[in-house]
Amino acid sequence: MRTFRVLGSLEINENGRLSPIMKSSKGCALLAYLIVTGQSQPREHVADLFWDTTTADGLRNLRKVIHELRQAIPELHVTRKTVAFRAEADTFLDFHLLQSALQQTDVHSLDEGLQQYRGELLATFYLDSAPRFNEWLTLTRERLRAEVNHAYHRLCQGYNEQQLWLEGISAAQRWLALDDLNETAYRWLIQ
Repeated sequence: MRTFRVLGSLEINENGRLSPIMKSSKGCALLAYLIVTGQSQPREHVADLFWDTTTADGLRNLRKVIHELRQAIPELHVTRKTVAFRAEADTFLDFHLLQSALQQTDVHSLDEGLQQYRGELLATFYLDSAPRFNEWLTLTRERLRAEVNHAYHRLCQGYNEQQLWLEGISAAQRWLALDDLNETAYRWLIQ
């Protein structure tokens, strides 16, 4: 089983062993980008996102990274024009579990999914030579943080409506552990 964790610190492993891909910052960043976007990406776009060079040089660099990744990551699907990540049945993706949970209306399903959020997207991850990737990452982190805050609000409200006080307190405490300045989370904890 392959595990890809992009929430909190990046972790890529197979059957509990750290993947050799973890040594390649650009490779890890590319995988994370493909996992989060969830769709095929044009090679030119990816090259421009990750390399602050001409498109031709970026495409050459992208080919090298793809070659390294394909040897270890069968979920990587590459055509002449696009690159994508397609999860297999035995692939664990924390990001996809969280995204699915954020759509849930049942508080227990939402709570279970929110537990996948171990911290911000690719916490502490930064690529020195990829300003466009870093900009994408910053914007995506902010969007995801807002979605998670909204989901925790829904979760606390749901537990309150169902008079599940202990679950509501636990959810508010987890929310505060992620965002210790969130006044709404404090209000839910006090109620």
